[in-house]
This record gives sequence, C-alpha cells and structure tokens, in this order.
Amino acid sequence: MGRVSYWTPGSSAIDRAAERAVRENQLERAVSHHIGVMPLLWPAVPDRKDRASLERNTIALLAGPGTPIDPPGAAWLGRHAIPAEIRSSGLWNVDHVDRDYDPGFLRTLDRLI
Repeated sequence: MGRVSYWTPGSSAIDRAAERAVRENQLERAVSHHIGVMPLLWPAVPDRKDRASLERNTIALLAGPGTPIDPPGAAWLGRHAIPAEIRSSGLWNVDHVDRDYDPGFLRTLDRLI
C-alpha cells in the first residue's frame, strides 16, 4: 500500500505526484458538484445547422464584443486562465466571443424549448 504525504522539501517526486492527484480529485469533485446543482436547459436540437447557430449566437449573446451580460465573479476559476478571452468573457468556450449575435436565433431557441 502506497503512502501519500504532504509536500515537504524532503518528500519524493512520487509523494508529490500522489498528493497532487488527491488535490486534483478533490477539486474535480467540488466542481462537478457545483455544476451538478445548477439549473440546466437541454433542448433537443436534431438539426446540425440549428445546433451550430444556437451555440454561436448564445456565446455571442452572453459574451460578445464589449462587456459580458453576466460578468464572471471574483472567485471564478477562469480568472486564472491563460487566454484573455476566457478571463474576460466568463466562458470556457470562447469560439464566438468576438461576434455579435443574430437576434433571430431566439425564435429558433423558443421553438425548440
């Protein structure tokens, strides 16, 4: 049975790796729990074109050019991300944060809901 110790200058690389794995597992569980209790909308989108439009326009609506609708809080982990788009948009998926949204996509979303 392997041992896991906390990181001290004399601890081995194996001990440090094991401790890091334990901390990462704890963090992943906390993030999964946090996300798991969030309200979620999951519409069925059978058309690929609609799906692409919804993704593109939702991201653009939430974080498009300028200030995001719902800026990330001070404790949001993305504030430590390397890409500036993640830090400023409040989103991990930043594929369309530099675009304006097409208000017509809301009709498609309404129809699918």
